[in-house]
Amino acid sequence: LADEKFYILFGAMNTKDERKGFKFLIESLKSLTAETDSLKNSIEVLIFGKTDNKNLSEIPFKCHYFGQFKRVEQIVDCYNSANIFIAPSLQDNLPNTVLESLSCGTPVVSFNVGGMSDMIEHLKNGYLAEANSVTDLKNGIKWFLENRVNPDQLKFNSREKVVKNFSQEVVAKKYKELYTSLIY
Repeated sequence: LADEKFYILFGAMNTKDERKGFKFLIESLKSLTAETDSLKNSIEVLIFGKTDNKNLSEIPFKCHYFGQFKRVEQIVDCYNSANIFIAPSLQDNLPNTVLESLSCGTPVVSFNVGGMSDMIEHLKNGYLAEANSVTDLKNGIKWFLENRVNPDQLKFNSREKVVKNFSQEVVAKKYKELYTSLIY
């Protein structure tokens, strides 16, 4: 992968699962190229999970398809290679992919549905787009493209959110507090 490129990552167990919003990602990328054709050579898309070539051929940027990962190191490398992770889920609770991305310091663009706002702080470690809005999902991608002045701060904020709120120690403490409050 080239340092000068902007890498957009998407991953799901199966991209055909409509709840994961893959079609919204494709439409937002098409809208992005229609608006700014000069981006064609500066953006590339990384995808992992189960998909088919028909879906990939609709993406208007060069695409790298990794299939399904077998080792944690592969997943970490993929998140670390991306500038942003896109999670256009139409419904989701607390998806592992978002936590994994933030854990690796990779900011997330997502629809503001389900538990996404528990993990993503708008314009701090990600972008929360209006639910089901191709235009706002595209705006989230553009925000990261245009605001690359401090990517290290975005990476720090992403990692910090997970460490402070979702580490094993923090979650175990919250469970213990809950159980204790129910007993007494």
